[in-house]
Formats: sequence, C-alpha cells, structure tokens
Amino acid sequence: MKDHELYAIIVNHGDYVINESINAPDNTIISSEILWEWLTLVKFVKIILDSQIAQYLPEIKSLKLFWRNNSGFLEIEKFDVKEIITSNSYELSINPLKNILSTAIKQSFGVKEERAPFYKLIPALRDIVSRILLMQEFKSSDFVVMFDDLDIDFNLNDQDNQQNLLNLIRVAKSYNTSRLYGTGGKVLLFIRDDVSNALQTIGADTGKLFGSYECQIKWYNHEIGNDDDNNNPIKRFVNRRLSINFDLLKIKYNHDNPWETFVEEDYYNYSNKSAFKYLLDYTFYRPRDIINIFKDVGVRKYPLPLSPKNVKSLIKNYLQINKIEVFNELSVQYDRQKLNSIETILVYIAKNGPQNYEKTIELFEQNSLHEIDLKVLINYYVVIPLDTNNIPKFSYREGVIEEDISAYRFGLPLSILSYYTSSLK
Repeated sequence: MKDHELYAIIVNHGDYVINESINAPDNTIISSEILWEWLTLVKFVKIILDSQIAQYLPEIKSLKLFWRNNSGFLEIEKFDVKEIITSNSYELSINPLKNILSTAIKQSFGVKEERAPFYKLIPALRDIVSRILLMQEFKSSDFVVMFDDLDIDFNLNDQDNQQNLLNLIRVAKSYNTSRLYGTGGKVLLFIRDDVSNALQTIGADTGKLFGSYECQIKWYNHEIGNDDDNNNPIKRFVNRRLSINFDLLKIKYNHDNPWETFVEEDYYNYSNKSAFKYLLDYTFYRPRDIINIFKDVGVRKYPLPLSPKNVKSLIKNYLQINKIEVFNELSVQYDRQKLNSIETILVYIAKNGPQNYEKTIELFEQNSLHEIDLKVLINYYVVIPLDTNNIPKFSYREGVIEEDISAYRFGLPLSILSYYTSSLK
C-alpha cells in the first residue's frame, strides 16, 4: 500500500435534514450536536469498511456485521432524523459490537440488551473508530469525512440555523483536536467566508473556535505578477484538473502547462492579457467560477485549444450562472424584496456608470437600504469601491476596506457589469 492512502467521503448538507433538537419516544432530548456526531461516526465507519484494510481484525469483522444487521438505517441516503424517530425505526442491533467494546462502555448496556437507540451507541462507535484508526494497520492511511454545501437553505438571521451549524463545527473540532487526534481521521467543513465571518460574533466561544481552528483558502496571490500566473494556487488547481481529464480522455497535452493545450493564447483578443488572466477578471478568483465557465465544453464539442471566440462565448453563458450564484449567496442575509431592491441598484449603476458616495447612498435609501447594506455588498464583491485614481479596491485583494467609505466612487465587478450590459471587453 502507498504511504498515506486517502479514503474520503463527501457529505452533502442537503441530503441530511438536521435542523433542530428533537424529542425521542423515551423523552430524551436529542440535540443537533448529537445528531451531527452520529452522522460523522456513521460516515467514518463506512469509509473504514470500504477501505478493505485489515479484514482479519476482530474489530473490523464485528463492525461489518453491525453494518449489515443495521444497513436499513445506516445506509440511508436521505437522513431525516425526525422522520426516522417518529417511525420507531431508530433502535439498532448492538450484539455484533459487544465483543469489541471496552469494559466501561460495555457496562452501559444491559447483559441481555440486544437493541438500543442510535444515539446511545455514540460512545461505543466513538471508542471503536478511534481504536481502529490507532492500529498499526491503519497508520499509513488517511480517512476524511467532508461536509459540503453548508450554506444551502442557511439564513444568517435565523438563530436555529446559526446554532445548528455551530454545533457541527464543535463536533468537527472535537474530533480533529481530541477524539481522533494522532490518527489519520479528519473532519473537514467547507464554509463560505461570509458565513464564517458572521458566526464568529455570535457566541462566547465562536471567535476562538474560528480564530484558532479555521484554515482560509487563498486561491490567488495578487503579489505574483500576471506573467507568472502558473505559480498561483488557482492556476495550479486548474492545471491539475486538466491533467486528470486529459489522461482519462487519452488526449496528448503539455505536461508542464496543460492550460496551453486547453486554451489558445491571443493577447490581441484578450485585451493584452494572458487568456487565464482575462478569464479570471470575469470571476471572483474561485475554482468553482472557472469550472462553471467551462462546464459545457464537452457538450459543445469545441476543438482544442479553445479559440478566443469560443472562450468568450463560454464566459457570456457563465454570466447568468454567476448572477444567480451571487444572489443565492446574498439570500443568507436578505429576503426576496430586498434582493429585488439590490438588483434595482445594480442595474442603475450598470447603466449609468460608477456613482459617488452621496449618489450611491441616495440610491440605497430610495430602495429602503442603508450604508450598512452597501458595506455588505462590498464584502460580497457585488459593489466595488473605486479610489480617486479610478482603481478598484477588492476586499479579497486589498484586505478590509476602510470604515469611512465616503471618499470612494462605487462601480460593479466585471462579471456583474457585463451581465447587465450584455457585453464583454
């Protein structure tokens, strides 16, 4: 086996309905923190068994039997806890685990007890998963449970939503820093910056929770010159994805820079920029933006390398997707009426050009919005401050914009502007 073989599973938040604490039939209050921990443990058990490592171990044999006997509950794809509990199908067979439980945990079950509610099995599974991952047979492998799409249906103004996500974060931290520390087990959560920033101010422990624990992904280093974009993380990511796909499709390509095989360079048609930098200017410097731009390349059967004409056609189609994504992100803070007001402001700026501070505030107040909302849009890169030299100030590039924004004029990022004007540079 290779050193540090990776076994991973992605948990899409939308597949699991865990929104609040619920009451079990025995009147036990099951918090969302307990539910998230149960789901995390079930996913660790699954990837451990799927790895096929050390099938001869008693712990693995017992875990396989436990999974098989309770597969109807454990393999469920859509996990709605409230529905499961009210259907009285939440008790699991525990006999397969009794031979491998520690003495202390075994004593928590009666000698003749054959079934138990799933939430009472958490200490047992926690102990078993930890012991297995500490075994020598598992030392050279990494096991990762990843939670994605955590912003789906999330509302920053909803306290239940806030606490629910914070409970998942606390579970992840406890496993990474304590319960699975020293093993190859990790829990990764993918959380948008705006959600992370808002959660940090909610509770007494949240600032510390994020400050000492989160790892921000910086996809673009603005200190690197445009002539050296191959060394930027986002370009390396794109080249890695291209290499994998070219290999799968058995397409010959430039192994040093797969991008050159994919897109034709043409500084004249790309406003004296590299093709990659030209394309990036229509994005928010995120991998998913680039993936969205090129998602239809296979369907359209464009020849490679892609010509400037085809690249621009793909960008135009992406602008609609991008606009929808931007408003989806804003929906964590704003209702539909306010989103319509924001769009009215964006359309005005697109039509009339950048506006000074006074006119911008007037536009916001005419639409029942205020300066605080302008700052929110700046932080989402939907409205861009321009300094006295007409240079845009992006918060993801220049850092936090000054509290006093009255000296700026305000325009739109190229992706939003081009959507409303239906034109590219």
